[in-house]
Amino acid sequence: MRYRNLPGFSFAELMISIAIVGMLSVITVVSLDSTQKTDELRTATRQLAADIRSMQSRALSAQNIKSCVSVMGDYAVCENGTVNCSGVCAPATPPAFGMHLVAGTANYILFADVDVDVGGYKYTKAYEMLLQRDLSANGTKVIIDKVFSVRAVGTTSKPYGDVTFLRQSGTTHLFDDVTPPEPTSMIIRLKHLTASTTMDIRIDQSTGRVSIL
Repeated sequence: MRYRNLPGFSFAELMISIAIVGMLSVITVVSLDSTQKTDELRTATRQLAADIRSMQSRALSAQNIKSCVSVMGDYAVCENGTVNCSGVCAPATPPAFGMHLVAGTANYILFADVDVDVGGYKYTKAYEMLLQRDLSANGTKVIIDKVFSVRAVGTTSKPYGDVTFLRQSGTTHLFDDVTPPEPTSMIIRLKHLTASTTMDIRIDQSTGRVSIL
């Protein structure tokens, strides 16, 4: 009986095929991981921008919040409890709403300026906090990397920034560690720590426009 050579893979061809499949698998995994990190950064950036616009909307609508006379004798927000109150927690219209951002952290604070005489539309005390947002709450590695203030003399990195909107008029105020004078705009840079990629949000002082760059 004669045996014919049947078509098939040689050992070398088989090893090459396995190597190619392995390389494609690695490329696919890396690509998916990169896409996930990009999505995490974009989601965090959109969330922060949406929160800034939310504070702007609350100021324009003159939305009420609950406040009280604090244990220190000034005013405090009591939306989330009365532990800081020495008086009745009741509806009130704050002069401004805003956001406090600190460079190098994953957290930012949404606040109502219930005591404008102290600090002048800036975040000056924990009693004014409405909500603290954590960008890493879902296990993502996104932080507020930089806070930039833009002035006529140039753009400089700052340790923190406050974005505030006045009641009804919606007038935008921007504060940092050297205000006054106010910056003409502020740039909030978010960074994914693992991917080292960044995205920027810009707030214009004159128009109040919030843009993702």
